[in-house]
Amino acid sequence: MGGWADGGGGKGGSGRRHAFKVLCPDELVARVLGSRGARKDQLQEETRCKIHVSGRDEFFPGTRYRIMIIWSDAPDGPCAMLEHLINDVVACSERDTPGPDSEFFGPDASQYVLRAVVTKSMSSAIIGHGGSNVKAIRQECGVQVIIGELISGQQVVKLTGSPHGLNVGFARINEFVQKDFGSPAYDEWAGPGGEKGKGKGGGERRDAHQQWERERSPRRTPVVVPPPPPRSAIGGGEQEPEVEESLLQALVATAQELPIEALAKEFSISCELPREKVSVLIGKKGEDVQKIRKSTGTRIHFEQPQDGEGGQTLTIKGPMLRVYRAHALLMKRYHETDTSQEEAPAPAPPPPVPAVPVPPERPERSDYSERSTGQAQRPTTERSVKDLEEQLQGLQRQVAELASMRQELSGGGGGNKGGGKSHGKTGRNKGR
Repeated sequence: MGGWADGGGGKGGSGRRHAFKVLCPDELVARVLGSRGARKDQLQEETRCKIHVSGRDEFFPGTRYRIMIIWSDAPDGPCAMLEHLINDVVACSERDTPGPDSEFFGPDASQYVLRAVVTKSMSSAIIGHGGSNVKAIRQECGVQVIIGELISGQQVVKLTGSPHGLNVGFARINEFVQKDFGSPAYDEWAGPGGEKGKGKGGGERRDAHQQWERERSPRRTPVVVPPPPPRSAIGGGEQEPEVEESLLQALVATAQELPIEALAKEFSISCELPREKVSVLIGKKGEDVQKIRKSTGTRIHFEQPQDGEGGQTLTIKGPMLRVYRAHALLMKRYHETDTSQEEAPAPAPPPPVPAVPVPPERPERSDYSERSTGQAQRPTTERSVKDLEEQLQGLQRQVAELASMRQELSGGGGGNKGGGKSHGKTGRNKGR
């Protein structure tokens, strides 16, 4: 009996098998396995590879794709199985439609998509210094290569192109993957099923084969897929530094794939900023924004607000990559001010204000009071009228007395001075 179970172990030495990981939609998995796993067995015999697929509900984090691992004794062994997979992608695309949500098509019906999973070190090798390797793959194979962000120590490599381009492109990708063979990261990535058997009989390999056959049944042991790395609570969900690094690598790779004439064209982006942040970005006398203008060779403009409310619009113009670099520098400055404000110590609370004594409230005057005789006093209004009447009567008496005195002094006839004085005194006493 041929196939991986009957040989491929060389002289019976122990060690690891070479591996390659692919992401597969359910339809592609069903086609590869066939009825009761018959086609899987056939492909393993033809390619001398061993394959294993994760469970029906076990997907790569953040996707709806199952993980297929290909093991082989030879470094280029997985390429034979990949060729069958690419042919199956073309067959599955007959029931698919080109578009952004297509699982098998690229931008049009002449291009197809297949995805691999690699470690961080593998993706760095695929990209190369300054994106040199991925650019060479694109030019030699006529495929588009996009490397996704780092998730649980792994990254998705998406290839888009013709069937021939995909075959050649994945052969190049496999070369960079196998350069990491033998490292601890590679062994962990490849999984325990990549171990070779020991001895002539290959008994351990047969045991492994039987174990994988049991796992293919509905009662198989589930493959544990690690969850995505947790996001930091700082900044509302900021990812870890290694994720940011992978995104930068993906950005470089994408930029390398753009035509040179597209990168040189005039480009513009704009965004709205809070008004209080604009002065911070501009800096003292415009020094900060002027530095960014000079270092990036872009034109940066802050439009004046149309009314007293709302924010101000930032517009950056220039070549595409320069514009994005200027925007990144401005956003770095933007968030640095947020961080400094968060880290600034809170102002000391004001000293407590001493309590001011409040005078007791004066009781309202009662409309009634008790007289010395113990009888109830009349209302205040009646008492006021009585006082006025008494004052009026007193004034009237004084007026009458003055009038009497004037008459006595002006009359003077027949009377002596003493009699007049005596009379006047009598009149005053009467008036009183």
